[in-house]
Amino acid sequence: MTIIIADDQKLFATSLKSVLENDDKELSVIGIAGNGKEAVDLADRLKPDLILMDVRMPIMDGVEAVRIIHQRLPEIKIIMLTTYDDDEFVNQAILHGSVGYLLKDIEPQELIVSIRAVISGRVLFDPAVFHTFLHANLTSSNQIEPPQLKSLSSHEKQILYLLAKGFNNAEIAEALFLGHQTVKNYVSNIYTKLSLKGRSKIIKLALDHYQYLENFYHRK
Repeated sequence: MTIIIADDQKLFATSLKSVLENDDKELSVIGIAGNGKEAVDLADRLKPDLILMDVRMPIMDGVEAVRIIHQRLPEIKIIMLTTYDDDEFVNQAILHGSVGYLLKDIEPQELIVSIRAVISGRVLFDPAVFHTFLHANLTSSNQIEPPQLKSLSSHEKQILYLLAKGFNNAEIAEALFLGHQTVKNYVSNIYTKLSLKGRSKIIKLALDHYQYLENFYHRK
């Protein structure tokens, strides 16, 4: 698995490179960017499997870099790795295509597990970040169905809830006792009905209505 690290703290970036490559021989850090613009340029040139992206960097911040990279190369997975758990950073990072948001105090082995999970299709958030996001996005009523979700079937709402929890298709299939292809079909229907493209945008919408979806899921 090939990785780019984007962080303006050079000592942190080079130390992280050493830790990742020493602890997991299948991980290869093929580039280090000191700002968002360098991250965009390296992504265009090297096309890594994954980018570990800081938020606040000079010239171009990490959130803007995520937006550009996701538009050009949506197949690249991007994890925000930062010290900031501000809800606005989290909102914007998810909206623009990040599939993970972790804090820099994470243990090295936990970060490696997270990288592998994201590559396999999961979406991951540090628990503190997840609670910050939910607190900022709770609707005034958790029982009233949001207008955006009225077109979805019961199974599609259940799947949307599990997507918000970071489940990949295989895990959703197991949780709902459905076939893998059936889950793929439901996810495709969700994209069509909500007129959204990209898993990150679907997950952002699911997180916006997380409390309603959680209540709906547990009523079934």
